Amino acid sequence: MKKNILVWLCLWVVALLFINLSFSRADDLNDTQIIDSLSGQESQEIKDLSQEIKFKQIKSCNNFETIMEDFIKNSWDNIYGWYYGFKWWVLMEADMAVSSLAGWAIAKQSSTVISSTTDYSKTNTQVDWVDESDILKTNGEYVFYFNQKQNKIYVINSPLDINSSSINLDSADILKTISLPTDFQNTQIYVKDTKLVIISTKYMSKYVQSLLDRSNKTMVITYDISDINNLKLLKINAIDGYYFDSRLIENKLYIVSRSYINWGPIYPLMEKNSSKSVDIKSKDLTPTEIDVSYTTDIKKQSLKVWGKKYSYSVSANSVDCNDIYYILPDSESMKKYRITPEFWIISTIDIDDTSKKIDTKVVFGSLWQMYVSKDSIYLANNFYVWYNFRCPVWAMCMMPWFRWWENSLVHKFKLGSELSYVNSSVIPWTPLNQYSMNEDDSWNFNIITQSWDEKVSTNLFTLDKNLKLYGSLKNIEPWEQFKSARYIWDKLYLVTFQQIDPLFVVDLKDQKNPKIIWELKIPWYSTYLHPYGDESNWVQYLIWLWYDTWTWSWGGTVNSGIKLDLYKIDYNNINNDFVSVEQVFTKTLWWQWSYSESLENPRMFVWDKNRKSLYLPLILQRNLELQNCNVYYDKNWKEAKRNCYPVTTYETDFAWVKWYNIDTSLGIKEIYSEDYKDILLKDTNYSYDGYINQWSFAGLNFRVGYLWDVIYNVNNLFGQFDIMWSSDSRKIDFK
Repeated sequence: MKKNILVWLCLWVVALLFINLSFSRADDLNDTQIIDSLSGQESQEIKDLSQEIKFKQIKSCNNFETIMEDFIKNSWDNIYGWYYGFKWWVLMEADMAVSSLAGWAIAKQSSTVISSTTDYSKTNTQVDWVDESDILKTNGEYVFYFNQKQNKIYVINSPLDINSSSINLDSADILKTISLPTDFQNTQIYVKDTKLVIISTKYMSKYVQSLLDRSNKTMVITYDISDINNLKLLKINAIDGYYFDSRLIENKLYIVSRSYINWGPIYPLMEKNSSKSVDIKSKDLTPTEIDVSYTTDIKKQSLKVWGKKYSYSVSANSVDCNDIYYILPDSESMKKYRITPEFWIISTIDIDDTSKKIDTKVVFGSLWQMYVSKDSIYLANNFYVWYNFRCPVWAMCMMPWFRWWENSLVHKFKLGSELSYVNSSVIPWTPLNQYSMNEDDSWNFNIITQSWDEKVSTNLFTLDKNLKLYGSLKNIEPWEQFKSARYIWDKLYLVTFQQIDPLFVVDLKDQKNPKIIWELKIPWYSTYLHPYGDESNWVQYLIWLWYDTWTWSWGGTVNSGIKLDLYKIDYNNINNDFVSVEQVFTKTLWWQWSYSESLENPRMFVWDKNRKSLYLPLILQRNLELQNCNVYYDKNWKEAKRNCYPVTTYETDFAWVKWYNIDTSLGIKEIYSEDYKDILLKDTNYSYDGYINQWSFAGLNFRVGYLWDVIYNVNNLFGQFDIMWSSDSRKIDFK
């Protein structure tokens, strides 16, 4: 009965929402690096690993309830009891509602199909054919931009005529505006063929009281944009948890959401029960999803709002218990590290066939990094064990011995008709980001980790398709920090840094025995590497976006200006285990404190390989040498003494976007720039004392792109679609 009530509550929520919608152990290795480091007393304290490392699948809802009851009791004893002993408690709201989603429209379907043959910028992604979300997308015919300041998505008619490959600036105009609710956060979009997908996190001011935190929903809204003037709402999905990340592969959208146990309601139960046991019902901890789908089947049309029937089917479902996987930390690890596993909801949505129900798998564990290939999803998390350990026979481990800190668990899921769990493996130390990982055409998985074990070093591990250790290259450049990596075909380009930046070329052709085939040392470091284009005549070029550095007199190294370089990698002597790498061209952009968001966010790196053009958002700073003086006065308040010493400060010289031509023969040349420094300096939200804060600059949601020979930018501050370069210029105001 209660389950039926919950379902009807969910359906009622949908109605309210809709009203306004117009991863056997690896072979032992002779790994002296690890064994030698476990010397003295520590080597005598190595224990067999008792911690779970492989996901277990829930067998039934009763099984789920028993597991969670035990986990909650252990967590309470080891983590939360001391905190809630202060009797902090907030009563959750018992009803469930969704605030209005104003300004959305239901429209008629059209048979027009969008096609594109003319070049235009796309989101810079790590893996070919695996799209990543952003706030700006284009299909060449239209530009779709999410303006955070106004919380609207603007559909802008492109000045590019695809059919005639011509430019008509007069045709550029706002065609459609989609207003989002003010409580939609972290909005991202995809555009694929005739589909527009909007993803947001929505905070629920009212929701059903539950042990699973349901205060946030990941909203996924799919539109048919085949007739841009008559957008058709196809599907709405509301998934428990806040939006973490996503990928789009062909017509399959993979969404990862994150929720957690709500410990507030547990306190009264624990306080009243001296045995500290708690009765858990699976429905209170099972993620739910709401599905609203357009259908022409009258029998399936189940949406009624105020008596009016709409052409949509509605369902509200809880995830099946046997679609939940879990890894539980042991009691001592929880106590020592305050480990708090969370619910990670992995949803698969078919954006072409909206009649298909969402496929969902739930992982209960501690995840923090994701890499997606065309065939697999890899999830990584820090693996906290409170003792030095050796792996048992059943465990997938890269080493025979591990220290107790800074290890990782990597879990593999296979993509297909539905998501399926493959295996999990313990990896020494931790990856830097998604670019630390790669899956090759044979489904071997490469991962680079950074060791902080007594001495800093970088390590490469190769795992086979079942996550068994296949090859490794360890202790790369001790005392150097891992800064960036890029996998291109069967080569790895790796950058580490302390005071001199080695660029390593690693040959991955023999995955069992990866080897360094070149090393080049340069006194600065790169945070992002980008392929210049396709390999030709056994020569590969790389564009490097760097921080220049300089060294203090006492030895410390700090960032200086930004560097933009072109490197040539010649493989013509590869059969002799030799390649040559040389810096062909370099350009330093201003002074210390200069910044480009592309250094941290590769999606902001816009490279047009056909025209050899790079478009970079930049803040360029200039050092100022000033005097700071201490003034002393006599009893008559006349200046008696003045001690002055030099100080270095900085001021902003440039802020917005520059266009560089990068040619393998002619070098790096600035073609055009658009400077909004003066306007930004006047706005206290983005600047102070003549300096534009890089975090505020990122908050502009600034993006740049190209449509054939038109270069444009959009941003929050001005609310404009700004055509910066073409035969003419044009600004379109967002209203």
